[in-house]
Amino acid sequence: MRISSKLRWFIFSLIIFTSLSIALIGYLGNSMTISDFQAETLKKRSLLEVDRLQLAFEELNHDIRFIASLPAIQRLANLDANNAEAETIEREDLGDIFEQMLHAKPSYSQIRLIRDRDLGMEYVRVDRRDGKVVRALDQHLQAKANRDYFVEARQKQKGEIYYSKINLNRENGVVEYPSRPVLRVAMPIYDFADVFYGIVIINLDFRPFIEQVLRGGLDRSRYEYYLLNEDGYFLFHPDASYTFGFDLGVEMKGEHVFPELQGYHEADTDSATFQTAPRIGVSSRLVHFTKFQVFDPPRELAFGVVGAYDDIGRSSLFTNSAIMIAMCALTLFATLMAVRFSSWITKPLERITAATRSLSLNEASDLSLPTDRNDEIGVLANTFLEMKLSIEKHRGHLQQANHRLFEMNRDLEHFARVASHDLREPIQRIAGLASLYQAEYGDGATEEAEDILRQLHRECESALGQLADFREFADITHDTSLIREECLVEEVLEAVLDEFKVPLTERGIELRIDPHPQLSIYKSLARVLYRNLIENALKHVKAEQFKLHFTCEDDAAGNIVLGVRNSGSMIDAIDAAKAFDIFSQVDHQASGHGIGLAICKRIVNFHSGRIWIESSESDFHIKFYLLEPVIECK
Repeated sequence: MRISSKLRWFIFSLIIFTSLSIALIGYLGNSMTISDFQAETLKKRSLLEVDRLQLAFEELNHDIRFIASLPAIQRLANLDANNAEAETIEREDLGDIFEQMLHAKPSYSQIRLIRDRDLGMEYVRVDRRDGKVVRALDQHLQAKANRDYFVEARQKQKGEIYYSKINLNRENGVVEYPSRPVLRVAMPIYDFADVFYGIVIINLDFRPFIEQVLRGGLDRSRYEYYLLNEDGYFLFHPDASYTFGFDLGVEMKGEHVFPELQGYHEADTDSATFQTAPRIGVSSRLVHFTKFQVFDPPRELAFGVVGAYDDIGRSSLFTNSAIMIAMCALTLFATLMAVRFSSWITKPLERITAATRSLSLNEASDLSLPTDRNDEIGVLANTFLEMKLSIEKHRGHLQQANHRLFEMNRDLEHFARVASHDLREPIQRIAGLASLYQAEYGDGATEEAEDILRQLHRECESALGQLADFREFADITHDTSLIREECLVEEVLEAVLDEFKVPLTERGIELRIDPHPQLSIYKSLARVLYRNLIENALKHVKAEQFKLHFTCEDDAAGNIVLGVRNSGSMIDAIDAAKAFDIFSQVDHQASGHGIGLAICKRIVNFHSGRIWIESSESDFHIKFYLLEPVIECK
């Protein structure tokens, strides 16, 4: 990918990332702000309603204390049992007061005075029936001495209040229908001698009481209210069928409607806030429950508020949508500006790149470069033009030098061929004359003359061998039929080893070949390379038996390093440095003319590789690697 494309993609990605980040931060920030505001509003609403409930229960306490302290009650408790006339007057006055209180308190369903005598017979009872306040006739009064509320209220001390459980009213032990939840609040009455006289009791019709208390803050379009008892059952629910499950044999608790309340009553926390349908953004329904205590001894209830915020959610959605649309528009605008800006930067760079490519390919280019700019791109364009002029100038000098070098190499190669041919003729004639003299006068020649003739033959043969080796060295990489090809090095190596099968077997040489890869090489030159390395090992190892190891390994630069290691010979560092020079013989007792390793080096150089020697006291290791070939001037 071009740098211009990378720059555009980078700028585009940066804009998209920044825009999305800002949009997401704005979206989440707006949503979290609204959610926090909703939660705080709901919490304040819950606390406000709890205060109202507690005040209502305090008012109930005040009413029962007020009734218990009525002078008529006190006079009845202390009247002589034989004063029937005074008792009747006080009873009538007390009934009038009860009626007035029921008229003033719509949530009170019944107020009674129950005396201890006559098996706890009701003495004064005022009821609310079908919306009317009615005083019970004497024949309708009932004995209540065995009722729980009378028994428990009778055990209270002077000034203490009894609170019944908030449950469904029962008649003759059976829940009446339609069901009516009731809270009974009673207080014991004592005479001046602190002798128990009876109780006064208020029956509170619980659901109208709660609705009356909450009516001032009841916004049914937004809020729903719930009340749980200490066991988690519903005492108040918008749907009355969910309430008082403990009296109806139905396991309907708050946690069944709100699973988030699981374990809430047993936990130490006083409040719980959660969403009924959690999701990213603003929840349409938010729930908050708060524990509070009433009565004495304290009884813990839990008040819940569910707030419906669909209108706020829609408003928030509109705001968030506006944020996203604005961000998309800004992103599009910023993207267009970024493309324009990146083009202003990258177009000149592309022209400089194209001009550089044309220069590298030695092609003509008529591209106009931004040399008139005053920034780094202008400096780069002017520097490129200066570099181009310098390269063209040096290219001309280099072409002239290469031409002269090519002519000199061609003359040198021609001289080598002519010299090797012309030198062979006189050496061959000298050898022929020596042979002719030996054949003509051999019988009469002295022993000393015979040695001279034999030495003359050897020197002529040596000179002819050196000329042949020199010719081979000069022509080794000038074969026009050389083709670079992919081949397995092991196959080349096995073919060369097959040529040396007899000497290797006769000397009992132990061979070891590492796994070799497939390389792109000049196969014929590789065979000559391995042939010379094997011949070098056979010549310089004096022992009949030795180990010959053909190695292959990777070096730190990632090159595949090949090599031939033999045991039984070594070389010191000074000799190793000149071992690849032409006509250099480190071991003068060995046969040859010192050109084999020079040929190896020339082949490796032709592959743009490197060849060197590593030696210890017990082995001799020639290593090399082959790369792309050198392109020679023709």
